[in-house]
Amino acid sequence: MKKLFKLTKFRIALLVILIAIVSIVIFRACSDNAIGRVLVYRIARDPTWYPLNLYGRDVNMTAFTNELLLEIARDQNFRMELLQAGHASLLPGLEGGKIDGILTTLLPVAKYKRQLLFSEPIYLVGPVLLLRMDEDLKGLQGKKGRIIAVKRGGVTVIDSPEDYPNLQIRPYDNMLTALEDMLKNKVDAIVMDAIPAHVHAHGFYQRKIKVATDPLTSDGLRLVSRFDNPGENLIEKFNKGLNKIIEDGTYQKLLDKWGLINTHLQTEKLEVEEGKLQYKG
Repeated sequence: MKKLFKLTKFRIALLVILIAIVSIVIFRACSDNAIGRVLVYRIARDPTWYPLNLYGRDVNMTAFTNELLLEIARDQNFRMELLQAGHASLLPGLEGGKIDGILTTLLPVAKYKRQLLFSEPIYLVGPVLLLRMDEDLKGLQGKKGRIIAVKRGGVTVIDSPEDYPNLQIRPYDNMLTALEDMLKNKVDAIVMDAIPAHVHAHGFYQRKIKVATDPLTSDGLRLVSRFDNPGENLIEKFNKGLNKIIEDGTYQKLLDKWGLINTHLQTEKLEVEEGKLQYKG
């Protein structure tokens, strides 16, 4: 009887030890899942893509970014969970640790650089230069008194080297009026955000106007994460994957699949000098 009692006590002690060991293992595994450092990155985006105006292609952009993220995650060997959220809740959710990354048009300016990490641009949306089909940049550069139309009330930055000493800026309330004036030779060029510029150049004004430059600024859609180790790992992996799929042609195939225009045309660039012409109406 005493032996049986001792044996039972031994088994109970052994069972307690085993339960403790298993509990520690489960706790560590659950902790890793909760942090999401390795297993899953939670990435959120606003399906309306505010403040971008995609001219009815909101669903196309969502499908494009979904596949782009999956391609990058597969290539860089990480997992993610895609979430939807309203525009106003994206940044608070990221800063509060509820999500690990957001797709946003926030720019990597000083205001955010100490708290946030920014990927390379996924989709550029900054201003481009529109010209008539029979014009080119050299023609714009070679003549004096050229008039460039811009949106009134907006901020436009145009690279303005010494070869552009007499550029004149003409503000417009309605950019459709500016387009008509360019066709009537009343203005020589138009600065317009990339998306509407390509919509007009490939739509009603096809064969009449052309997009002559890549976006003149770095404005665009990016993946943004917190300034911590998981965030650094996510942005590093994402940038590597993004560059790879751009180089191997996957990026362009996804744009074509979902009916989106590649705003990064690698066109002839304006020469950059120290001087810059800025307008704020």
